[in-house]
Amino acid sequence: MSRWTTRALGAVGILLHALLLILAVPTFVKVNHLAAEWPLYLYIGLAILCVLPWRWQHRWWPLSLGGLVLTAFIPIYLLFPGRSQLSADWFAMLATRFRDSLQSYFIQSSATVPPLLSLVLILAVVAALMILFVRYRLWPVTLIVLVLYLTAVNIFNGDDLTVTVLQQFLVAIVLALVQQLQKQRLRWPLAVAGLLAAAAGGCSRWQRHRIRR
Repeated sequence: MSRWTTRALGAVGILLHALLLILAVPTFVKVNHLAAEWPLYLYIGLAILCVLPWRWQHRWWPLSLGGLVLTAFIPIYLLFPGRSQLSADWFAMLATRFRDSLQSYFIQSSATVPPLLSLVLILAVVAALMILFVRYRLWPVTLIVLVLYLTAVNIFNGDDLTVTVLQQFLVAIVLALVQQLQKQRLRWPLAVAGLLAAAAGGCSRWQRHRIRR
């Protein structure tokens, strides 16, 4: 396999991994009553750009981590602009609001996670999952985390997320095949695809059974 083919497959894998995250964004935005989805889509793209230097050279990890932290303020500002432009006053307001969110949830035992705290947590999760895949190619962690999150939303909120979960599994199947093609290991991709397809089929049957009941 040529070097350009390997690089092309690597780029496809990164895009498929990003798609896994993108598929979960509408649910997260709806559950947390955020104003828009596109700031999170933007951060997913920025996170890819931040982690790529770490993929190319291990010594660039401080640049990647710093970029992930700094670019996280972009979706936070877009979704929680407050009454001032991006300035020292806005950062002070953000710090106060974040402190209040922590106190509301942990000290006052709020029943729901405040939107700002939830957004910060999800941005941290996106950054961590992006590092695990782009740097270490561990896509199953992303699939497990997202499916568990969607399942929790289904249980506690009652939202029907069968289609989203099935889409997650289908994207994961393609991603597994792409990675194995990149490594030129063609013996067990079909087994992985079969297991994921069986899991997706099981989710679909469980949901139909639940609806009938």
